[in-house]
Amino acid sequence: MKIIIVELLVLVTLYTDLKYHRIPNLLTFIGMLVGILINLPNNFRDSLLGFFIIFVGYIPVYIMGAVAAGDVKLLMAVGLIMGYKFTFITVLITVLCNLIVTVFVLMKKKRLGKILKYTLDEVKYRLLILVSKKRFLLEKPSIEAKIRIPYMPAIAVGINVTLLIWYGIGLAYR
Repeated sequence: MKIIIVELLVLVTLYTDLKYHRIPNLLTFIGMLVGILINLPNNFRDSLLGFFIIFVGYIPVYIMGAVAAGDVKLLMAVGLIMGYKFTFITVLITVLCNLIVTVFVLMKKKRLGKILKYTLDEVKYRLLILVSKKRFLLEKPSIEAKIRIPYMPAIAVGINVTLLIWYGIGLAYR
């Protein structure tokens, strides 16, 4: 039952994100409510831990602007439905998938070199501030324009690969 709910949630959110560039709150909140209800009372602790893994891990990433709120809320719903072990594995696979997709997109747009230079300059700038404990009047590295790379496809792949691992090798039964 949980697999069907998660798959429906992923399919609908993937569709809406790719077509309209948004994930409806109604969808993610229904997913969260279903996650709470199906895990009461026996698995509620695991369910809440799944939610908090996403909350603690992704809220800072959302604040930095690297992911959208809908992506975070979808992952919270999946955490509530599937529990913390599944959620932790999903996050690891999703981050890896997103890294691969991002590198390919940046290579295709011929921006990988600029992004890597920007990242290296930013790290040097932050380390200099950290080591010296002073603010420097250096020119802060900048980047020309943002490139939108949707996170939802990586989430969909991460969830489905985790489902294959989870039920394929029997982690769900341990």
